[in-house]
Amino acid sequence: MTAVVLYPQVEMLAARGGGLTMETVRFDSLLEIETAFRAMVMFKFSGSGEAEIFLGSPVMASALESMLAAIVDGWNAAGYAGKATGWRDWYALSHVKSRDEQISKYLVTHPKWGSLSRTDRLDWLRVVAAPYWLDEAGVARFDPLIGETQPLA
Repeated sequence: MTAVVLYPQVEMLAARGGGLTMETVRFDSLLEIETAFRAMVMFKFSGSGEAEIFLGSPVMASALESMLAAIVDGWNAAGYAGKATGWRDWYALSHVKSRDEQISKYLVTHPKWGSLSRTDRLDWLRVVAAPYWLDEAGVARFDPLIGETQPLA
Protein backbone atom coordinates (compact mmCIF):
# COMPACT_ATOMS: atom_id res chain seq x y z
CA MET A 1 0.00 0.00 0.00
CA THR A 2 1.34 3.42 -0.94
CA ALA A 3 0.48 6.46 1.15
CA VAL A 4 0.06 9.75 -0.64
CA VAL A 5 1.13 12.72 1.41
CA LEU A 6 -0.03 16.12 0.29
CA TYR A 7 2.58 18.64 1.29
CA PRO A 8 1.32 22.01 2.36
CA GLN A 9 1.45 25.08 0.28
CA VAL A 10 1.03 28.60 1.52
CA GLU A 11 -0.44 31.40 -0.52
CA MET A 12 1.20 34.76 0.01
CA LEU A 13 0.96 38.24 -1.38
CA ALA A 14 4.08 39.30 -3.23
CA ALA A 15 5.06 42.61 -4.78
CA ARG A 16 5.50 42.39 -8.54
CA GLY A 17 5.98 45.42 -10.76
CA GLY A 18 4.47 47.85 -8.27
CA GLY A 19 1.40 45.73 -7.53
CA LEU A 20 0.50 42.89 -5.23
CA THR A 21 -0.16 39.42 -6.57
CA MET A 22 -1.08 36.17 -4.87
CA GLU A 23 1.78 33.69 -4.88
CA THR A 24 1.79 30.06 -3.83
CA VAL A 25 4.83 28.81 -1.96
CA ARG A 26 5.29 25.06 -2.02
CA PHE A 27 7.30 23.15 0.51
CA ASP A 28 8.76 19.73 -0.25
CA SER A 29 7.98 18.37 3.20
CA LEU A 30 6.12 19.17 6.38
CA LEU A 31 9.49 19.43 8.09
CA GLU A 32 10.39 22.38 5.83
CA ILE A 33 7.24 24.33 6.62
CA GLU A 34 7.49 23.46 10.33
CA THR A 35 11.07 24.74 10.37
CA ALA A 36 10.21 27.97 8.55
CA PHE A 37 7.20 28.48 10.81
CA ARG A 38 9.18 27.94 14.02
CA ALA A 39 11.92 30.29 12.82
CA MET A 40 9.35 32.99 12.09
CA VAL A 41 7.74 32.56 15.53
CA MET A 42 11.15 32.70 17.23
CA PHE A 43 12.06 35.82 15.27
CA LYS A 44 8.73 37.57 15.95
CA PHE A 45 9.01 37.03 19.70
CA SER A 46 12.81 37.38 19.94
CA GLY A 47 12.62 40.82 21.52
CA SER A 48 15.14 42.23 19.06
CA GLY A 49 14.75 45.72 17.64
CA GLU A 50 14.45 44.30 14.15
CA ALA A 51 11.59 42.01 15.18
CA GLU A 52 9.57 44.52 17.22
CA ILE A 53 7.60 45.90 14.27
CA PHE A 54 6.50 42.38 13.35
CA LEU A 55 4.73 41.94 16.70
CA GLY A 56 2.04 44.31 15.43
CA SER A 57 2.12 43.33 11.78
CA PRO A 58 -1.21 42.03 10.45
CA VAL A 59 0.71 40.65 7.46
CA MET A 60 3.05 38.63 9.70
CA ALA A 61 0.08 37.48 11.79
CA SER A 62 -1.77 36.29 8.68
CA ALA A 63 1.32 34.53 7.31
CA LEU A 64 1.89 32.68 10.59
CA GLU A 65 -1.78 31.71 10.85
CA SER A 66 -1.71 30.41 7.25
CA MET A 67 1.45 28.41 7.91
CA LEU A 68 0.03 26.86 11.08
CA ALA A 69 -3.18 25.94 9.22
CA ALA A 70 -1.08 24.36 6.44
CA ILE A 71 0.88 22.31 8.99
CA VAL A 72 -2.31 21.10 10.68
CA ASP A 73 -3.91 20.33 7.30
CA GLY A 74 -0.75 18.56 6.13
CA TRP A 75 -0.65 16.25 9.15
CA ASN A 76 -4.37 15.54 8.80
CA ALA A 77 -3.96 14.74 5.09
CA ALA A 78 -1.06 12.43 5.91
CA GLY A 79 -3.29 10.51 8.32
CA TYR A 80 -1.72 11.80 11.53
CA ALA A 81 -4.70 13.45 13.22
CA GLY A 82 -2.96 13.28 16.60
CA LYS A 83 0.00 15.29 15.33
CA ALA A 84 -2.36 17.79 13.72
CA THR A 85 -4.27 18.21 16.98
CA GLY A 86 -0.99 18.54 18.88
CA TRP A 87 0.15 21.38 16.63
CA ARG A 88 -3.21 23.12 16.93
CA ASP A 89 -3.36 22.74 20.71
CA TRP A 90 0.24 23.83 21.25
CA TYR A 91 -0.51 27.20 19.67
CA ALA A 92 -3.46 28.09 21.93
CA LEU A 93 -2.73 31.36 23.73
CA SER A 94 -3.35 29.66 27.07
CA HIS A 95 -0.26 27.47 26.52
CA VAL A 96 2.25 30.31 26.24
CA LYS A 97 2.30 32.22 29.50
CA SER A 98 5.95 32.98 28.80
CA ARG A 99 4.82 35.43 26.07
CA ASP A 100 2.29 37.31 28.24
CA GLU A 101 4.56 40.14 29.37
CA GLN A 102 5.86 40.85 25.88
CA ILE A 103 2.37 40.72 24.37
CA SER A 104 0.94 42.93 27.13
CA LYS A 105 3.62 45.58 26.72
CA TYR A 106 3.14 45.70 22.97
CA LEU A 107 -0.67 45.74 23.10
CA VAL A 108 -0.78 49.14 24.79
CA THR A 109 1.54 50.69 22.19
CA HIS A 110 -1.34 50.83 19.71
CA PRO A 111 -1.72 54.56 18.96
CA LYS A 112 -5.48 54.42 19.65
CA TRP A 113 -5.39 51.89 22.50
CA GLY A 114 -7.26 54.15 24.93
CA SER A 115 -10.22 54.57 22.58
CA LEU A 116 -10.45 51.02 21.17
CA SER A 117 -13.53 48.95 21.97
CA ARG A 118 -13.14 45.51 23.52
CA THR A 119 -13.78 43.98 20.08
CA ASP A 120 -11.02 46.10 18.53
CA ARG A 121 -8.67 45.27 21.41
CA LEU A 122 -9.34 41.55 20.85
CA ASP A 123 -8.60 42.01 17.13
CA TRP A 124 -5.32 43.71 18.05
CA LEU A 125 -4.54 40.91 20.53
CA ARG A 126 -5.09 38.39 17.69
CA VAL A 127 -2.48 40.22 15.59
CA VAL A 128 0.08 40.63 18.36
CA ALA A 129 -0.30 37.09 19.72
CA ALA A 130 -0.37 35.31 16.35
CA PRO A 131 0.19 32.47 15.62
CA TYR A 132 -1.20 31.75 19.07
CA TRP A 133 -4.98 31.57 18.68
CA LEU A 134 -7.28 33.12 21.24
CA ASP A 135 -8.93 30.66 23.58
CA GLU A 136 -11.00 31.63 26.63
CA ALA A 137 -8.29 30.82 29.18
CA GLY A 138 -5.63 32.69 27.23
CA VAL A 139 -7.78 35.80 26.75
CA ALA A 140 -8.75 35.79 30.43
CA ARG A 141 -5.13 36.56 31.34
CA PHE A 142 -5.38 39.77 29.28
CA ASP A 143 -8.78 40.89 30.62
CA PRO A 144 -7.26 43.60 32.84
CA LEU A 145 -5.94 45.21 29.64
CA ILE A 146 -8.74 44.56 27.17
CA GLY A 147 -11.75 45.10 29.39
CA GLU A 148 -14.62 43.14 30.80
CA THR A 149 -14.83 39.43 30.19
CA GLN A 150 -17.21 38.35 27.42
CA PRO A 151 -17.38 35.10 25.48
CA LEU A 152 -15.23 35.05 22.34
CA ALA A 153 -17.08 35.31 19.05
